[in-house]
Parts: sequence; structure tokens; C-alpha cells
Amino acid sequence: MNGSAIEHFVFKDNLLRLLTLYSVIFLGSLGYFIVMPVYAELILNPLHSILPQHLDMPARRIIFSLVSAFAPLLTLCIAPIIGHLSDRLGRKQVLLFCLSLALISFLLPITAIFMGSITLLFISNAINSAASASQPIAQAALTDISTGRAKAYLMGLSASSMTAAMSFGPALGSYLIKISFDATFWCSALFTLINIILVYLTFPHKASNSNPLISTSITTHPQQEKTTFFASFKQCSSLAITMLALVFLCQLAWSFYYQNIGYTVISIWHLSLSSTVYQHIMLTIGISMIFSLLVLYPLIIRIITIKQCLSLCLTLFALSMIIISLTHALWLYKIMIIPLSASIAMAYPCYIATLSNALSKHHQGWGLALAGGLMGISWTVSGSLSGIIANIDLNLANWLAVIVIIFALLLLLKNDNKTQEKTA
Repeated sequence: MNGSAIEHFVFKDNLLRLLTLYSVIFLGSLGYFIVMPVYAELILNPLHSILPQHLDMPARRIIFSLVSAFAPLLTLCIAPIIGHLSDRLGRKQVLLFCLSLALISFLLPITAIFMGSITLLFISNAINSAASASQPIAQAALTDISTGRAKAYLMGLSASSMTAAMSFGPALGSYLIKISFDATFWCSALFTLINIILVYLTFPHKASNSNPLISTSITTHPQQEKTTFFASFKQCSSLAITMLALVFLCQLAWSFYYQNIGYTVISIWHLSLSSTVYQHIMLTIGISMIFSLLVLYPLIIRIITIKQCLSLCLTLFALSMIIISLTHALWLYKIMIIPLSASIAMAYPCYIATLSNALSKHHQGWGLALAGGLMGISWTVSGSLSGIIANIDLNLANWLAVIVIIFALLLLLKNDNKTQEKTA
């Protein structure tokens, strides 16, 4: 099947299913970013907190950090298992299961707020962590109906959906708080219910062999694959392991920088986080990432290979990060965050698509779910250390980002050299 036929199949014949999958991916990120302002208000604000009023602020911060850190840690442990089940049992069944868990996780906090129960809030957060596996499973479903550059392009759109949720989720959550604390959860529950209906209607009940691009992992074929969960680790190729390492390292580098922005604005430029400068920085980052994924990335991967694009993005990110680390000039900082944000955004679909290509069709759900868990852990690590790092030096987080991304680039180049030696 030629490239044009593949793109026709993916983008026209599967349009409704693609929209459904991107909606699930959007929900996976929105489910975290939209509720964090509510959790912050319910835990940190003594006036609205469900915690005892006599509890001091340090204790409240510890509880909030536990709530924030617990989610990605649980995701790393559970998501690969759920992803493996989607490889064995089929995408549709497991997606419906995850979305049902998400629905429960959005309804439980309403009860927690009414009862004033921090325990229920923890339980709902844990359930939501397991439900977030729907995002990598939806990405795996995208790999089931695409190959080559079409797959890379679909992963770029996936990253756009995640970026949009990251950009608009906190703002939407803050707005809904003004209506009521449970309005955020009712809104999320409604959106989840819509996704459940869409997945049920748009995914086939039986296998369709009308097109060779449809993977058998979409539907149930347990007799075709007997690989156990732990055996999946042993069957990973060196390229797949390298890409999983890049997932962690790239997200760690980006999160080191991203979580240091607030310290930079407050302590170096002596501005508040409600200032127009901070708002412009965050807006520039969001626009740069979405524009690069929707416009620049599709053009670049038509000219060069996906791995070449990945090397280019990591190099551009390292150079931009070095310049940002060396300057305190606000005008130059504002300029450099454009290539910085664009490069790290375009790197994501490159290493996710390469990871998918390095995995067998029976390990797509497992591998992408593991990648999602590693992303969460990277943000947990940087978030936990951000205050300590800022106390040592306000630029240290930026330099750590430079070191990590250079290490990631060297790891990629080393893998390329090994591949060339094998083919020589």
C-alpha cells in the first residue's frame, strides 16, 4: 500500500474514530490539569479547606505535595499493566474500563467535598491515576491504524491535544471554582460520559480485515499472543529502551525549566505570577508548542526522517536552553522561549512514533503506557526538587535541563552509531 493510500485510509475513512481518540487524549491531560486548582484550594486555603482549620501551612503543603506526587507514581505502576491488557483484550474494552474509572474519579470528589473527607479525595485521585491509562491506550489505537509518517503526524496531533489541555485546563478549573467547587468535577464527568459514548459507538465490535493497517490488537485475539506482562520487558529492543529513556530525559529537562519559570519571574525580575509578563510567557509557550505541532512538524517530517527531526529538536532545545541560562535580559528570554518550546514539543511525537515503530504490534499499549508513566515520574522528580534547587541557585534548574538534554542527545547518537555498525 503506497503512502497516499495510507493517508487516505487514516485521515478520511477513520475521521470520527480519530476525533474520538483525540478527545480521549485531551481528557487524559485535562483530568489532571483542570482539577489541580480545586485540589489546591481545598487543601491549601484554610477558608475553603476540607482539612481541619487549625492545621498549619507547612503541613498543608506536605499533604498537597503528596496528592500531587502520588498520581504519577501510581500511573507508572498501573498504566503498563492496563496497557498490556489492551494489547491482549482489545483497545475498546480497556478504553471503556478506563473511562468508567475516570467517571467515578470525578464523581467521588463531589461526595468528598460534601462530607469534608480528605480520604475520599485521595481515593478519587488514585482512581483517576489508573484511569489516565486511557491516554496511552488511545495513542496505541492510533498506531493500530497508521504507519510511517502518517503515524508520526498522528502523534503530533496527539501532542497538540495534550498541550491544549495543559494550556486551558488550569484556566478552566480556576473559572469553574468561582461557580462552585464541585462544578469542575461535574463538567469533567459530563465530558467523560460523552467520551464513553463516542468510544462505544465508533470502535468496531469485531475485527475488520478490510485493510491491512488495522492491527489485531484493536479487538480480542488472545490466542494470537501469549506474551506475559513481564516477558514484554525482555523483548524490548535497544531502540525501544533508548526511546523510553528519551521520554524520561526530555520530559525531565523540560520540567526542570518549566517549574523554574515562577522562581525566575519572582526572584530575578521581581514580578508577581499575576503580572502580564508571566501571562505573556505562558501564552507564548502554549502558542509556540501548538503552532509547531500543527504547522512546522508536518512540514519538517516530509523533508527529513523522524529520527533526524528528533536530533534537530534536541539540539535546538539545548542551544536555546543554554542562551536562556546565560541571560537575565527579559527581551532575549521572551525570544528564546519560542524555539525552546517549539523544539521540545516537536521532539515528543518523534520519540513516541519511533518507540511505537520499535515495538511489536502486540506491545503497543504496554510500551506507550510505560512511556506515559515515565513522563509523570519525570515531572514528579523535578517538582519535588524545584524548591531545593532554587534555594541553591536560581539558574541551577536551567543548567540541569541543559545537562539532561545533552545526555539525551548523546544517547540518541550512540544508538544511531550502533545501528549503523550493525547494518555495515
